[in-house]
Amino acid sequence: MKTIKQIADEVGVSKQTVTKRLPQLPISEVVIADKGIRLISPDGERILKELLPTSKPQLPLSEPLTQKQLDKEAERFCVYKHTVPNGRVYIGITSMKPSRRWANGDGYKANDDFYKDIVEHGWDNIDHRIVLSGLLKNEAETEEDRLILEYRSYLPEYGYNRQFRLLPQTENDSLCVVVSVLQEQLRVKDEQIAKLTDTIKAQAQSINVDRYNKLAGTLQMQLTDNEIAKPKSRWQRLKSAWKGGV
Repeated sequence: MKTIKQIADEVGVSKQTVTKRLPQLPISEVVIADKGIRLISPDGERILKELLPTSKPQLPLSEPLTQKQLDKEAERFCVYKHTVPNGRVYIGITSMKPSRRWANGDGYKANDDFYKDIVEHGWDNIDHRIVLSGLLKNEAETEEDRLILEYRSYLPEYGYNRQFRLLPQTENDSLCVVVSVLQEQLRVKDEQIAKLTDTIKAQAQSINVDRYNKLAGTLQMQLTDNEIAKPKSRWQRLKSAWKGGV
């Protein structure tokens, strides 16, 4: 099995170019080795080389990487995911030691929404996972964007990522992703506006009913008072005297 770098060197392309083709491979053809380094099976290598452009003749097979070389590969960026008990997630990357970057939650004080939930649920009750490691910065950023879109963590109901890069392979793909994200955000805003409108209508109806009941009671009291204070007409007095009344 070979690393992404070995395949890239043989074909004569960058590691980023190979990484972009990995989603087209069956999952079974990619193995995560120690320290998150991805190894490609022989069948996966064959598929990748058919998909990749060749800029120079293939080189002889390189020797397997030593442990020192593997360690050097891992001394790069990692992609991680935090999952809060409420189901919302945060996707991020770092070239630092993760525990130092996270700082038991204090590393996210600039993200008000995320930090509020960290305080509420407790850092130890949040699930922390290293998804991939040993990546170049551009590889890590590409994977980070892919996971943000996959988990929809750019939406408040699903996560805490408010800004992220879009690095699709083509301009058309980029436009489609932007439109998709904006449509989803508009849908959420529409739902929030609809709920707010319903709440305002319900409150207005309640206020109108209270006003109506109060006005009706006032009118009833006024009518009753008028009937009591209203003097009798001449005909009413004659009828009353005929019957022996006053």
